[in-house]
Amino acid sequence: MPSPRLGPAPRYTRAGAALFQLARELERLDLNGLLGGEVSAARLDVLRALSRGGPQTVSQIARGREATRQAVQRLVDALVAEGWLELAVNPRHRRAKLVKLARRGEREYQRLAAEEARALNAAAEAVAPDQVQAATELLRQLRRVLASRSGG
Repeated sequence: MPSPRLGPAPRYTRAGAALFQLARELERLDLNGLLGGEVSAARLDVLRALSRGGPQTVSQIARGREATRQAVQRLVDALVAEGWLELAVNPRHRRAKLVKLARRGEREYQRLAAEEARALNAAAEAVAPDQVQAATELLRQLRRVLASRSGG
């Protein structure tokens, strides 16, 4: 049985749907080799969080990514074993170590971020600059509205 037609979607519902589709496409690009298949989107996200926010606990990283602490712990453990991250003493908490970028992780993150920026800029060249600017402002505005409603 076909689903009932709900009528035209409100403009923000359409924008939200388009945004989620874009996010899936960006993730697919990443996983299909945007970054040479070297690192997953989740790993890049952890590296980005540490590069932008400095040393953090696993719980802080998880909250910022809206991921479970356990999932982030697995990523951190793997990145520590590969020499991309280091654990440091946390002066505020004896058991919760601080996670920070190792030299290798900082170097690799900078390289990966530059590759990501090149790929995204190349894709954006297919769109008029004023459209990119308008879309950027719309996304920032929607994020602010949603964050204020969720207390974030």
